[in-house]
Amino acid sequence: MISIIMPVWNGARFMDRAIASVVCQTSPNWELLIVDDGSTDDSLQQASRWEELVNQHLGEEKIRIYTTGGSNSGMAIGANLAAEKARYDVFAYLHQDDLFFPRRVESLLPYFEKYDLAFASYEILENGKLTLWNIKSLWEKQPLIYGSNLTPHQPSFEAWVNTALQSNNLSVPLGVAHRRTIFNDTGGFQPGITCATEGVLWRRMVDRGARIAFCPVIAGRYIVRPDSQARTRRPFSIPCFEIDKKHPLGANGQYLDAEWFAALERKKLAKKK
Repeated sequence: MISIIMPVWNGARFMDRAIASVVCQTSPNWELLIVDDGSTDDSLQQASRWEELVNQHLGEEKIRIYTTGGSNSGMAIGANLAAEKARYDVFAYLHQDDLFFPRRVESLLPYFEKYDLAFASYEILENGKLTLWNIKSLWEKQPLIYGSNLTPHQPSFEAWVNTALQSNNLSVPLGVAHRRTIFNDTGGFQPGITCATEGVLWRRMVDRGARIAFCPVIAGRYIVRPDSQARTRRPFSIPCFEIDKKHPLGANGQYLDAEWFAALERKKLAKKK
């Protein structure tokens, strides 16, 4: 089971899309923890609407909502609060204006029988241009190293991540999942860090011996808006990936909202009768 952490601040324009991408997961082994950080728009009301509809229709408490008690105090505060409230041993992250692809949860589950920290590639949508932050390509492009027998070989993904994280933030939270234990060992996100706080956390995890895996399934879509608080770097490579057009999220940009979900569930119930 995976606890998905979603910090929210004034995200009413985007939240339907993000929450729908969780509800549409191919695996039901998730819970979604939404933490509102003093939004002044309808974020809290929208989240509550989803909470009521999804929990009622699925017959269990899949979505839970909390508040920081502050006002735009930062992602770290909300994420740490959600981590305290989480019921499961694996954490993944989804910001209010990003998307999970349908197999995100399903693809992660097998890795945490052996590993503590898993990285995946993700799409970046910025100024209408869709690119891929391809962490696997970054690793594969590294120079070969020579062992004691002078035979060149590629460093392991884990060894490369350990080195690269000392000077670079390799991934936004969308592309990372990890065990609760390694999160607790590091003390979680550091609220006093205002830039790339997640990169500092990933580095502290590997410094404490986290076992690292690469998940080959693309995590989702990281959306950069003109008013985004988080900006992205230039992606390393740009192969494209599309959601199945038959999926409710659709490559044409359509997505579920709470009313759509409620109607879908009513149809399912009607068929059972």
